[in-house]
Amino acid sequence: MTECTINIRMYLLSALLLVLPIKVKAQIEGSCGDGVSFSYDEATSTLKIFGEGEIADYDYYTNVSPWRDFAEHIHNVDIESGITRIGRYAFSECKVLTSLSMGNTLTSIGSSAFWGCSSLESIELPISLKRIGTFSFRGCGLKQIYIPQNVESIGNNDGFIWPYGSAIFADCNNLESIVV
Repeated sequence: MTECTINIRMYLLSALLLVLPIKVKAQIEGSCGDGVSFSYDEATSTLKIFGEGEIADYDYYTNVSPWRDFAEHIHNVDIESGITRIGRYAFSECKVLTSLSMGNTLTSIGSSAFWGCSSLESIELPISLKRIGTFSFRGCGLKQIYIPQNVESIGNNDGFIWPYGSAIFADCNNLESIVV
C-alpha cells in the first residue's frame, strides 16, 4: 500500500466519523430535595436517589421532577436508605419503570408519586412505611402489592383531599391481589 492510499483511507474514515452520529451514554446528576440527590445512569437506565431527607414535591405541569425529560427511559429506580419520603408526582409518567427498590427508612409516599407507571407490575413496600398518599399508584401496571402492617394512613395524608376515597389503585386494571 502506498502512502497516498493510506492517507485517502484515513481521510475517508475521518469524514465518516464527522457525519455519523456518535451516541455517548450520559450520567445525569442533581438535587431533588434538601439533602437529597439523584444520579441517572443512561447505560443501565437506572435512577438512583440518595442522601438523607425527603424527595421534593412536584406537580404534573409546571414544577416537574428533574428527571421528567428522560422519564420515558427510566427502567429502574433505586431509593436508598436515608430517604424518608417520596414527594408528590415524583415518578409520575415513568412509563417503562419495571424495577423499584426502596430503602428501610422510607415512611411516606406522596400523592400521585407513581401515577402512570404502567410497566410497574410488582412492588414490595418497606416495613418502615407508615403513609401512602391519594392516587399514589394510579394507572400502574401492578399485578400484586404487599402493604406492610405498619401502614397507618392510606390517602389524604399530604394535604390533598379527594372526596371519593383514597383511590391509590385507581386505573390499575391488572391488579390481582393486595396483601395487607
